[in-house]
Amino acid sequence: MKKIIVLVLLCLVTLVPSNVIFAATPNESSSTISASKGAKYICENIDYVNELAIYLGHEANIETCSIQKITLIMGFSQDEEGALLLFDHNKGYLVLGANYNIYDISFESFALDYEEISDIDSYDISRGYSSLNENSISFEDELNSVVINDATTIDGVVLYRDLYIDQEYGGQYFLYKAVLLTGRSGFTQGALSVYEEVFDTDGDGTVDAAASEGNCATISAVNYLTFLRYEKNYSALPYAYTTFAYNPAIYESSLYYEMRQEDNYWIYDGNVYFGEIKPIKQFSYLYHETRQEAISVNDYPWGLTVWETRDVVNNVLSNYGYTNAHHSVIELPTSTTITNNINVGNGFIMSLLADNVYGTHEVFVTGYYIYQWVQKFLFFNINHYVYLLDIRDGWNSGIRYYDFSLSGRALAIAFITKD
Repeated sequence: MKKIIVLVLLCLVTLVPSNVIFAATPNESSSTISASKGAKYICENIDYVNELAIYLGHEANIETCSIQKITLIMGFSQDEEGALLLFDHNKGYLVLGANYNIYDISFESFALDYEEISDIDSYDISRGYSSLNENSISFEDELNSVVINDATTIDGVVLYRDLYIDQEYGGQYFLYKAVLLTGRSGFTQGALSVYEEVFDTDGDGTVDAAASEGNCATISAVNYLTFLRYEKNYSALPYAYTTFAYNPAIYESSLYYEMRQEDNYWIYDGNVYFGEIKPIKQFSYLYHETRQEAISVNDYPWGLTVWETRDVVNNVLSNYGYTNAHHSVIELPTSTTITNNINVGNGFIMSLLADNVYGTHEVFVTGYYIYQWVQKFLFFNINHYVYLLDIRDGWNSGIRYYDFSLSGRALAIAFITKD
């Protein structure tokens, strides 16, 4: 619980609604202008910054700036040499790359997430407190909004990425980069639940609705392990598609007899519940192993924390000889965390806390799409980026998408990824 609280507090400080990158290029030059040279020119012609401030809806009267050399961590491309310009009298800062690419800018006090701004030697562009234009969605608005349109389900789950981008952000965005690790379908919570809580919503004595186990973490783990077995050649793992009759009275007897004491569950054991026979389900050998580890770690295959899900993955791998394939939890992930992992072929499990669409949930991430809109102002090119994640959400077997640019809607996000 202590880790969760810390994660929530830090995310409220560091997560931003979108990654907006400002870029400017000279009017009459095709040669590369270094960040250092560009920074020197800007500081000598500071009125350009004041004009940009007005365009972005800010009042600024900046007169001087100082320069620090930094490394720009790009995420979707190679790291670059950069410069940090500090405006006079604590009036803000500007993060600059080659050819007058501006990756972050603030016209207020220093908002960078560092203890001492003078100690900065690198900058992750995906964590910037960018100065957003007046059409951008505010962080507070995102915390209270769920996007529902023709591209989503009634719950806000994104089905069609291009249509979603068009309807949510406008037709000016185009696909900039995509990296996908698999097109394989995912397993779902309902299909792999043994115990389903039932509800009599109208009080007539009959079952009107049923809920799956809430086993999203276990499902995300088996989806990830399936990816490792078939896409990453972890061939010693059990088969993910060869099944057998999973009788809970045999394979999880303690939990089974505990749940038999409840009077509001369907149990898939071949017996009759509320007038219906609930047949024994067919589970794969890989899911059997994953479920057994979840019960071993947490007593139940539902309600796992992100750290317990990590332990389940590590334990299953270790059981089949992959003792060096350890995984860790990354708290406070950024867009660069996503791209760096996907770019080297690592899928990962993402854990959400209080997300406006998924609630507290875990999903398996298999790729990303970056959309870009280039907005023109004078000799500046203002580049806006939106990150969509390719996910298997455990609610559906098919591909779904998660808008990481609106990650402010979740109070906390953590990743489980390979060391």
